[in-house]
Amino acid sequence: MGRLFKPTIVRYLDADGRRCKKGDAGARKKRVKSRTWRGEFVDGEGNPQNVTLGRNKEAARHMLHELETKAAHRKAGLVDPFEQHHSRFLIEHLADFKTHLEAKGNGSTHVGTSVSRVRAILDGCGFVRIRDLSASRVMEWLADRREAGMGITTSNHYLTAVKGFARWLVKDRRMSESPFAHLSRLNAKTDVRRQRRHLSIEDFKRLIAAGQSGKPVCGLSGPDRAMLYLTAGYTGLRAAELASLTAASIDFDADPPTVTVDAAYSKHRRTDVLPLHPDLAVRLREWLAQRDRGEDDATHVLSIGGPSQAAPVRLWSGAWAANRHAAKMLRHDLREVGIPYEDDSGRVFDFHALRHQFISMLAQSGVHPKTAQELARHSTITLTMDHYTHIGLHDLSAALESLPGLPATESQAIRATGTEGVKNVVAGLVAGVGDISSNSVRAIETKGHSKTAPRSDSAGSENPLQMQGIESDCDTVTTVEKQYRRRDSNPHEVYPHWILNPARLPFRHSGLIGPPS
Repeated sequence: MGRLFKPTIVRYLDADGRRCKKGDAGARKKRVKSRTWRGEFVDGEGNPQNVTLGRNKEAARHMLHELETKAAHRKAGLVDPFEQHHSRFLIEHLADFKTHLEAKGNGSTHVGTSVSRVRAILDGCGFVRIRDLSASRVMEWLADRREAGMGITTSNHYLTAVKGFARWLVKDRRMSESPFAHLSRLNAKTDVRRQRRHLSIEDFKRLIAAGQSGKPVCGLSGPDRAMLYLTAGYTGLRAAELASLTAASIDFDADPPTVTVDAAYSKHRRTDVLPLHPDLAVRLREWLAQRDRGEDDATHVLSIGGPSQAAPVRLWSGAWAANRHAAKMLRHDLREVGIPYEDDSGRVFDFHALRHQFISMLAQSGVHPKTAQELARHSTITLTMDHYTHIGLHDLSAALESLPGLPATESQAIRATGTEGVKNVVAGLVAGVGDISSNSVRAIETKGHSKTAPRSDSAGSENPLQMQGIESDCDTVTTVEKQYRRRDSNPHEVYPHWILNPARLPFRHSGLIGPPS
């Protein structure tokens, strides 16, 4: 059993009763009891321990009891596997979490942002050790931040970061379960701070022309910016992915030509190989050839159609990538041609809107939604269709014009064939001739269809109720319906060239990215 005690301390006092050193003149020894309680006990391995407990006797007694209980559990094999980690500061765990993210190959920007968000929550909520983590406190802190002006999307990013940190603590066997597992993200659609749009074909042409003839901005020349905008608009690549491309990333000899994004720069951390629009591949080859001819340094030679023998050089290097000034660069070119950055509805066209441009053009070209999702590399088709696809009024009108014609009603057909009023004539005959039988009336009404009334070959005795036009129209509708039903059940049967084929984009014959003259 443990022992609680106050140790005896030897002090030296001078003639006036003040503390002094042992060798001072007139120093005298005095034994006093320490004001701090200490405890003695035997740990789980059988080793005696002497620990400082504190000045409060009851608190010290409780602490000594806990130490003895843990020692007994350890001796019996009932050890808490998380005890060691729970005694460490959370800031130490966060440093280990940062090392884990870097070891996974995550980019420095992602690592820094994630760690800073977790650190902000730990500091804001006052969490010091793992046992302090509280889901309710995190939600209160995020709610306070939203009241101070933080958007819901940003709030969700903070929540995602701290949940990822807690999941790592569980996977690394530092705690038993995550206290944040049940927390869910808020609906960001109720608080959209930045709604993007796409440009019309003519405005997109003007933007490319502005870049082509513009002065250098953010370290990129005019022609380089024009090719950057075209590549973004026809591949859907993000700014960081475009900034990572080298000459070796493009395979012009493949069928079709492809561009490869390394896993370290892809958002979902997988290597992506995407097809290139044929005309874009031609423009890229010509642009690279011009840059090759303009380079004096042999180490910067860009190899076209084969692997590069020199050190990899970024296709679009400069301050726009290093300082994340893509939006600033694009706004400069928009301003040069008078295209507003923000329209009357509050929708903006920033650099990421070029990705919206690509997906919207796929939709306008009639590309199947599943194919568009694959080209966009989205996890769900809902994200592709609801967030990135923008359909205008003209697109909706064109979709309606593709529907089959409206079927004519019976009254419209009668007026079209000049037989309006025939039934009234028959009714008058019935009212004026009492001995006409009902069979005779039916024979008159269905003249040409009844066996009791032989068909006449005279021009004035054609059957007006036969409605030849309606029959042929119905046949046409039936054929169209069969075609649409067959396309819905198997879209690739009717349009096999939809499969991962961005060549069906609407600008193929507009002269925007056609082969250079």
